[in-house]
Amino acid sequence: MDVRDLIVNLLKNGCVKAKRPELLLSEFIYTKGNEVCVDSKEDLALWAVIWGYLSEGEVARYLSWRSFERYVMKIFSEAGFQTRHSVRFRTLERLMEFDVIAYDGRKVFVIECKAWNKGSIQAIKKVAREHRLKVIEASDYLRKYGKIGIPIVVTLKGRPLISDSIIVPIRYIRDFVQKMDEVIYDYDYVQLGH
Repeated sequence: MDVRDLIVNLLKNGCVKAKRPELLLSEFIYTKGNEVCVDSKEDLALWAVIWGYLSEGEVARYLSWRSFERYVMKIFSEAGFQTRHSVRFRTLERLMEFDVIAYDGRKVFVIECKAWNKGSIQAIKKVAREHRLKVIEASDYLRKYGKIGIPIVVTLKGRPLISDSIIVPIRYIRDFVQKMDEVIYDYDYVQLGH
């Protein structure tokens, strides 16, 4: 059984008969008698997309928004950023929430995670536009985390794109974080606070 087949069977059944666990998947699987089982179908599905074993469409039904957001937080944390999840607050106008905020005292990445499997570039650009406006509206609140706000929309699929927000498909998030200074150098970030 190759790695792809093992992943598909684990996602469908949770456990499969196998002679030995694949070393590549050791952080997600365990053995139970003569079976190989998976602890978290969500984590395995996300891993399979990121490493190119399965397409986004093949794993979408196994992913929850929570696992998607946890992964984004993990990548930013590993790069030395402080992270906050489900940040809720009230402006003069309304109650607001951001999925993830990653900050280092200067840069504040305000992240909207979209784990849906929609492929429309127009829908993604609309989300990017609305997210940027939300970051602008929340700039006074966000000032306590840093000086510049960078709105990011992390998607399940697609290509990286700089629009009103920076759009980063999940499979590219690690590369984005490693090369962020190059990417945001010419980006029209949001000045936080006054």
